[in-house]
Amino acid sequence: HGYVAAIPSLLNALKSKNEDVRTASATALDFMTAANLREKIQIQETDEDLSTEDITGAPVADKPLDKPPPTLRTVERISTDFERWTSWWRQNQRAFPSGERFRHGKPFSVKGLTENMANPDTPASERQLTYIELIVHSGRHIGFESDWFIAKQWDSIKNWGVL
Repeated sequence: HGYVAAIPSLLNALKSKNEDVRTASATALDFMTAANLREKIQIQETDEDLSTEDITGAPVADKPLDKPPPTLRTVERISTDFERWTSWWRQNQRAFPSGERFRHGKPFSVKGLTENMANPDTPASERQLTYIELIVHSGRHIGFESDWFIAKQWDSIKNWGVL
């Protein structure tokens, strides 16, 4: 993933009526470009954790608990707005040559992958996937687990020799 040639299709997918398709497309665009286009949306929360049973299944009350009405909460997410992304792409397209791969706004490289692993803001799940990509693209295998102690992760990342 990360191929610039996919951007027109990803932009077009932002017009989908399916929320999951729009979210996946926007996430892929942001992952490649680091455009950081955000929007605030309201989501409806329900308290589905309320139960009339404890963890063993035994009743905790003679009658079901009254569930509170759903509440609205504002969250920030990657923008799924087609117009906003299209406008951004028109202004920034020259920085992304067709036929190349990008990750976080930079050309795809082993060095970029190790920088991503070293970034404390990179979620553990993404860090682990990045490690797999490092193996594939470098042909080297240096042990790494995203749930290791930080010092051990750092030692592994430094062993790639590109930081």
